[in-house]
This record gives sequence, structure tokens and C-alpha cells, in this order.
Amino acid sequence: AVLAITALALAVRHRAPGLPVAWLAYLIILLPVLGIFQNGPQVAADRYTYLAGMGWALLAGAGLLCASRRLPVLSAGLAVVLLVGLGSLTWSQTQVWHDSETLWSHAVAIDPSSPLGEYNLGLALDRQGKVTEAIEHYQAALRLNPNYADAHNSVGAALANQGKVAEAIEHYQTALRLKPDFAEAHGNLGAALAQQGKLAEANDHYRQALQIKPDYADAHGNWGNALAQQGMLADANDHYRQALQIKPDYADAHFNWGNALAQQGELAEAIAHYQQALQITPDSAQAHTNWGNALAQQGNLAEAIAHYQQALRIRPDH
Repeated sequence: AVLAITALALAVRHRAPGLPVAWLAYLIILLPVLGIFQNGPQVAADRYTYLAGMGWALLAGAGLLCASRRLPVLSAGLAVVLLVGLGSLTWSQTQVWHDSETLWSHAVAIDPSSPLGEYNLGLALDRQGKVTEAIEHYQAALRLNPNYADAHNSVGAALANQGKVAEAIEHYQTALRLKPDFAEAHGNLGAALAQQGKLAEANDHYRQALQIKPDYADAHGNWGNALAQQGMLADANDHYRQALQIKPDYADAHFNWGNALAQQGELAEAIAHYQQALQITPDSAQAHTNWGNALAQQGNLAEAIAHYQQALRIRPDH
């Protein structure tokens, strides 16, 4: 087809010089995304043609302008038909790209054998809190491609959220066997091991995660938690500090650092971190409770009671 269009453009270059120019412009603009330099797992993508299509749009516009001088009514009618037709197609396409779940559902419907489509649909559902549905799609991706490290890591995280820690660990270990430099899998495995009380092993995986990805805030935060559980509060403080330098709106790091400081008797600093945690996540009943505890230790009982009341308004069963 490319050769045929090229031959046609060359054959009519004297009578219709715009055609070879538009065709050449199209090829030149499209060249970088034709697979010479691979960008992502896809062979081709419709979005790559948007910019390249400008040459054809200019040629069509010039054709309509020429026609309007000879057949104004016909050319105006044709322009309206083109606008309505292309507008309808654009509207239809924007519905596909409406949100991630719609997009990846469409992709899976087109190609049910795509592990990438199944995995990304799982991610979209996971972000909406639809964990059970997300796991189904992660597992579908793994049936299609058992060596999909990202899918193993994500299904592990989803299972861990459901409390299935042992199953989650198996998936994290598989992900790391397939991709040893997978920082997120190391971090997630560390968190799962910490849940099982295997703090020394957890520390080792946090260390490896940060060697691979030094700006991994969650690994710093979770390592801080593990160190705090072992009574190594100074080291824990250091990791909380680094986590917040990387991610200043990390509410859990503020909250957990507050807890560590409270254990060390540094109540004023602990309260400052509880306050910052609540600025980020105002509906944290536990942050209100711990702030109340710190105030009670300082003798500020009226303020402490106010925080306990707020905690109970958020969670009456707290």
C-alpha cells in the first residue's frame, strides 16, 4: 500500500503537487514512531498518526477551497458532511478514552489474548478499590503470560490488601525471580514479611529496594516502621525524615514518625506530625486518638478529649 500510494503521488506530481508533498510530510512525521525506535510494548498506536495527519488535513482544506470557487453549494455541503462525520467519529473515540477502566475494557474486548490489556484493566479497577475484580484481571494476565513480573507484583499487593499475606509473598517472590531489580516488589515483599513478624528479612528487602530506587518513599516509610517495631527509634526517625523529603504529603510517614517520637517522650514534635498527618488525611481517627494521647500525657486533658471526640465522630466504633 505504501509503495502504491508513493507511485501514485509521483505519477500525478505535476498535475497535483500537493499530493506528494502531503504524503512525504506524513511519512517524515510518522517515521520516528514506526518502530525504528521502539516506544512501549505496542507495534503501532493510532495517536501516532494525529500530528502526521495535518498534511492531509491541509490538502483536504485546499481541495475544498478550490472546489468552493466552482461549486460553492456542493463544496459547502461536502464540508458539512465531513465535519459531522469526523465529529461523530471523534465523539465515539473520546468515549473509549473516557477513563482508564473504559479504555482497557475496550482493549480487552478487542484483543482478549492481550496480557497488557488485562493487567492495565486490573490496575484501573484496583485504583477504584475494586480489589476482587482487579485480582481476576491480574490472574487473567498471568494465565496469558506467566512471566509477567508486574502482574505478579500487583496481584500480590491486591492479595495482601485482602489479608492473604502468604499468597502475596509467593507472587512477590516470583516477580523478583523474573525481575531481580524490581524495587516495588522488594518493597512490597518487605511489608508482607513485616506483617508476619519477620522483621530482619523485611529490612533486607527494604535495603535492596532503596539500593535500586533511592527515592522510594514507601520503602523508607515501611523500613522506619520495621525499625520502630525493633526499638531502633533513632534509625526509624531517619527513614521517616527521608520519606518525607521525597514525598512531603506522605500522611502515614507523618503519623508513624509521630508515634516514634511519642515513644521517645518528644510529645511536642509528635503532636506536630499528627497535625500534619491530619492536614493531609482529615478523616484519620487514629491520628486524632494518638494526638489526644500525647496531649493527655502533657496534661492538656480538655484538648485531648476534643480529639477523642473527633475520632469518635469519624469512627463511632473506635
